[in-house]
Amino acid sequence: MRPLIVLLLLIVAQAWSFSASPPRSYDGYSVYRVRIASPSQRQAVDQLLEQHDRYNLWHRSINEVHIMVHPRAQKSFRKIMLEAKIVVELMIPNVQVLIDGQRANKE
Repeated sequence: MRPLIVLLLLIVAQAWSFSASPPRSYDGYSVYRVRIASPSQRQAVDQLLEQHDRYNLWHRSINEVHIMVHPRAQKSFRKIMLEAKIVVELMIPNVQVLIDGQRANKE
């Protein structure tokens, strides 16, 4: 009986520790609309998206993707897009501001 009680206490403690952790901040993360006009441009974008710690795919269609870019990758992202002659448009300058606005609307 004691091992069962210990196991249950460990499970409850684990669940509590997950719920007590603060939410992740997306301060400084930006979302860009990327217009793809050729297979080589698609390949350049796909190579970026392999870097999961810097880039996150939000939307993909035939000629367009929306990519969330880590704050430390902003400069290199814009440089790569410029060199590949890929047209980009800033859609969301700071993702955290959008999240905070949605949280405020819920309250």
